[in-house]
Amino acid sequence: MANYIVPVLSDYEWQKGVLALLNTPPGSPSNGDRYIVGSSPTGVWVGHANQIVTYDNNVWTYLIPWNGLMVYVQNMNRLIQFTTVWEGLVASGKDPVTAVSVGLTLTKFQFGETVTCDAATAQTFFLPSVDASDVGAWYRFVKLGAGDMTIEAADSDKIADSGAGDTIYNDEPIQTYATLTLLLVSATQWTITEGHGTWTTTD
Repeated sequence: MANYIVPVLSDYEWQKGVLALLNTPPGSPSNGDRYIVGSSPTGVWVGHANQIVTYDNNVWTYLIPWNGLMVYVQNMNRLIQFTTVWEGLVASGKDPVTAVSVGLTLTKFQFGETVTCDAATAQTFFLPSVDASDVGAWYRFVKLGAGDMTIEAADSDKIADSGAGDTIYNDEPIQTYATLTLLLVSATQWTITEGHGTWTTTD
């Protein structure tokens, strides 16, 4: 069993959005401007395909992305995610919300949704059966009430370091607004990409 104390989201480098995805460096960048380099870079970006670049005091600095990294792209109004390439997820402002007061069994049609639960008693949310074709799918959970919030994996799937088919939960009554985003990174593995509060896995 492991405890996950997830700090506020602004503590993470991947939290910072970028202006655009480009192959060619902009002609007159401003200090602090950030971009994702496309698959066919030119100029000083050659050799840095798919990397996140920041203009810092007249110099471009480079960040190599890792699998599961998610970044908001301003000109696309979209959150994108890196596996081996950058892929679009959901357009900002169109991210649907499922608001409930009881637990439920989630479906693949709800990939990319935020699930909020406002309950005074313990509730469980069941993830669907998944396979390799679903890699990149994600859910965001928001605990609004004092009741425990438990998320259970299907079949032999794992959540972070949980056992196969086991759970992750928040049982802190005072942690209303605890959040957790799970990203499917393989056919059987969900990983934590962002959140706030104390989440505990079972095995």
